[in-house]
Amino acid sequence: MEFLRYCPIAQINRRNVKTLKVDWTHDTGDAMERPATAIECTPIIVDGVMYISTAQVNVQAVDASTGRNKWTFNTNARGGGRRSPGVNRGVTYWRDGKDKRIFATVRERLFSIDAVTGEVDAAFGEKGVVNLANDVDHDTKGLNFSHTSPPVVFEDLVIVGGGGGEGPLPEAPGHIRGYDARTGKRRWIFHTSPRPGEFGHETWSGDSWKVSGGTNCWAGMCVDPKRGIVYAGLGSPSFDF
Repeated sequence: MEFLRYCPIAQINRRNVKTLKVDWTHDTGDAMERPATAIECTPIIVDGVMYISTAQVNVQAVDASTGRNKWTFNTNARGGGRRSPGVNRGVTYWRDGKDKRIFATVRERLFSIDAVTGEVDAAFGEKGVVNLANDVDHDTKGLNFSHTSPPVVFEDLVIVGGGGGEGPLPEAPGHIRGYDARTGKRRWIFHTSPRPGEFGHETWSGDSWKVSGGTNCWAGMCVDPKRGIVYAGLGSPSFDF
């Protein structure tokens, strides 16, 4: 298995950079002007296959040598009317033995997709989907919740951020959670707005930890696989002005 994110500096240099040519292009086929769509995805490449999220925040597997589309998984995220389907910054790959999975977070949903066939993994969550607006240790009814960046994986855990934004809307908290990669069951939760007895709770005045949303990791996380540590940068509590 090989993950490619860059070219060694010795391969492309000042002498040969002018000879570079486009080898192939790939059109996801679902971009729109109204409502406007955008691609914010960082592709990943595993064993010669590129995995991306599209303009309509679906998931595609592309032959990295030819640009040919191998499969498309429809997340049914299209907003309809003037509403944009939102953005997605990429997907995550996980393998255990013969099992190969793509994990994708779209709005409030976490999908487990077979990396070879593009079919949903029915044994994960509810027929392949986990609703991330649940199991937050907080009543999220009527609150804004979204997850725009890919999760990270550590051993058999899928670790997600997301939550509410920092704006004036009623926002969900951005607690970070670890889910079983096979079953989709929540294994642990880290409260980004700490509760009584948890680190940093004394910095939250009164009962503000009960009502404040936001404090979410919307830009993505990193994992140190040797130490088993997750690094996550958080946004402000809402409302941040």
